[in-house]
Amino acid sequence: MAPVYHRALAEEGGFERPLAVVTISGRTTVTYIGEDGSLAAVEVGPAVSAQAIAEAATSLPARPLAWLLSGRGSHDAALVGALASLLPEPVYRAEEMGWSADHVEAEAFAYLAVRSLRKLPLSFPDTTGVSHPMTGGRLARAPRR
Repeated sequence: MAPVYHRALAEEGGFERPLAVVTISGRTTVTYIGEDGSLAAVEVGPAVSAQAIAEAATSLPARPLAWLLSGRGSHDAALVGALASLLPEPVYRAEEMGWSADHVEAEAFAYLAVRSLRKLPLSFPDTTGVSHPMTGGRLARAPRR
């Protein structure tokens, strides 16, 4: 459900779109942010393989103008170099664009919590396969002592 946060960061940063955001963590995912702000997501899998990430581009609605890497795998210089050689578009690490590669996912969950409180959609047809944009979550307050 992080794509909606990736879009918010891209909008805040004024990034040209379409843009691909690759989160390389326990699972590797690609978020596609369309020129019109539309979202799509592709799960690449648990393996951190440059070829698999590059091949994910064929599943995106259009070629991105750039690839932005986040998550712990974005610190792997060999992986970043391999992606730069496989992809025709520029490849950037999140920090180069003012994002915190190590905290994007934690930030995304905080952002999703606020969206949930405001009854805004968290999940979309092209990101998780739901039939229509859906809200979610339930606030669980700690008991008072």
